[in-house]
Amino acid sequence: MENGRLYLVFEYLNVDLKRYLDDSGRKSLLEPGIVKSFMYQMLQGLLFCHGRRVIHRDLKPQNILVDIGRKIVKLADFGLARAFGIPVRVLTHEVVTLWYRAPEILLGAQRYSCAVDIWSMGCIFSEVATKEALFRGDSEIDQLFRIFRLLGTPSEEVWPGVSSLPEYQKKSFPIWRNSKLSIQDNIAKAFNDPGLDLLQAMLIYEPSRRITARDALLHPYFSDLDKALVPATGEEYIGLPLDQLPREVAAMFLADGGEVYHNSNDTENTGKLCLTVQPDTIQLGNAAIPTSKYLSDSKKHSYQTVDTVNSKLSHHMAPLADNHETNMSIS
Repeated sequence: MENGRLYLVFEYLNVDLKRYLDDSGRKSLLEPGIVKSFMYQMLQGLLFCHGRRVIHRDLKPQNILVDIGRKIVKLADFGLARAFGIPVRVLTHEVVTLWYRAPEILLGAQRYSCAVDIWSMGCIFSEVATKEALFRGDSEIDQLFRIFRLLGTPSEEVWPGVSSLPEYQKKSFPIWRNSKLSIQDNIAKAFNDPGLDLLQAMLIYEPSRRITARDALLHPYFSDLDKALVPATGEEYIGLPLDQLPREVAAMFLADGGEVYHNSNDTENTGKLCLTVQPDTIQLGNAAIPTSKYLSDSKKHSYQTVDTVNSKLSHHMAPLADNHETNMSIS
């Protein structure tokens, strides 16, 4: 703070994602491993935001910063971001750069959720993989037409409630049949089957059925990603279910309230991780990681058998529900 002005100082990153794609040559695709790593990092950042009830609302390649040397990407420009919660409040639909704008916003929805960011992320996913923007509309109606031509004109059968959206009521749209993304030559060339499945899950019309950032991180597309190559931030496991974490990491999250243990008498759950307490990782922030690691190290990761009731691991009691309808927004 100086002379009544607040200055924010951030780390230096070389370029934004759009410039990175342009400079790497539009005719040559990125290596699949780089695409996968970039997407994983962006989804980590998005989960961090959504877990803290923040919708970015302006995700696009120009707002993703890249460290070229270390192949690190980070979300930036939160000028249109909004906090959300209950009760649901009205939001403006004049958000998100046109090419990355979700159909519910284009159709005039004033109440929307984290799903709008997922749609934008799906468009970015396609662009990073193919080096071509998926929907290049020059107006809102042209953008809708481009989406409908590829994914089909939405109806009540595929998107319950769409007919009640303001812009849907005002217009009579041509009826385009749903066509598969894989018929696009550039998409078929750039995506394997798991990648295409994830892309389709991000571009589902009905917001409540669109995949969440958390579930996207757990998608099989990332199953062969070497997590050691993804930069550690201290937040990379925030929001993921404990049974999806490495054993030693789960121990960190439990260090202040319980221990990871193995019950040698439990033959039914042999090899599974059983927990005495089950905090939700999404509620832990930066400070929890080093603190818990210190506590775990001080105990030398001793795993003790304790009397407790085994329970199947699940994701619950999080500040953000998995169902987008529950999280309808917002400020």
